[in-house]
Amino acid sequence: MIEDVTNDLKLYSDLTIYSIYINSGASLDLNGHNLTITGLFDNLGTLKLKGNEVVTYTNDTNSGIVEYYGNDNYTNTLAAGSNYYTLSFTGTGSWTLPSNLYITGDFNHTSGIVNHNNGTVTFNGTSQTIRGSTVFNNLTKSTAGSLSFEAGSITGVTGNFDMSGTGNTPLTLQSTIPGQYWFIDINNYSVNYLNVNDSHVTNKTIYSLTSAYNHSIGWDKIPPQVENQINNATNVVDRLDDNIQSDMKKGFVNSTLRGMHRRIEYINTITDELKMRLEKFGYGMNLVYDNGSLMNRNA
Repeated sequence: MIEDVTNDLKLYSDLTIYSIYINSGASLDLNGHNLTITGLFDNLGTLKLKGNEVVTYTNDTNSGIVEYYGNDNYTNTLAAGSNYYTLSFTGTGSWTLPSNLYITGDFNHTSGIVNHNNGTVTFNGTSQTIRGSTVFNNLTKSTAGSLSFEAGSITGVTGNFDMSGTGNTPLTLQSTIPGQYWFIDINNYSVNYLNVNDSHVTNKTIYSLTSAYNHSIGWDKIPPQVENQINNATNVVDRLDDNIQSDMKKGFVNSTLRGMHRRIEYINTITDELKMRLEKFGYGMNLVYDNGSLMNRNA
């Protein structure tokens, strides 16, 4: 067991051991040496490494921090693997993420350079935080809970920004300081059932019919082109309804039936057109248009 002490416990040679338990507040610094754990690794504190070590173990993804603090250019992917609870970068070095990185806790980028390696970073915990400004390739989270971004930070996504909750449990994207913006630059996106707070998208507008926004810039429910088409369609439906009501009052049964048939045909046509337009903006829902409303049939 590694206890909390004034100075970090450091390795001065390679170590092979059956199990290691790092207590809360304690740390183990590999100090550039290799570590092999053949049994259990239980981390409530911090495992520190530079980035050039060879580490063989099964990481603790339920607790603890793995901190990279080196000052060199580490060309291999992260020495401690692809699965972390909290992952931190604090040195002045350069590190390369694995092609698939899974984080159950937080991602802290205090200093140094983090290369995305054209890979995917998946946040698969509940209440999680990204601290610091980082450029990712693909960034994804589809578990219930929240993903907080450090206030004032700039997150770049050169690939896909994939964030999804559900109708019953939307995913919250928010700032670490309520009322202060977190900034993001996004290439492609797929977003559904989000609660977005204090966000500023710097390069485009993200559209999601199923999401809600508060104090946010660059987020909207419906693209202007679609909103105009909905308004025009609503006017047409209103006129058709007026004609049907008029024919009904006059007792014109055949005219009334033809009018109702035209109304149904028109709504089906406009729904198909709206769906095609919305698909261009990343919507992939089973949409129904009726009386000026565009709805997800499965919501």
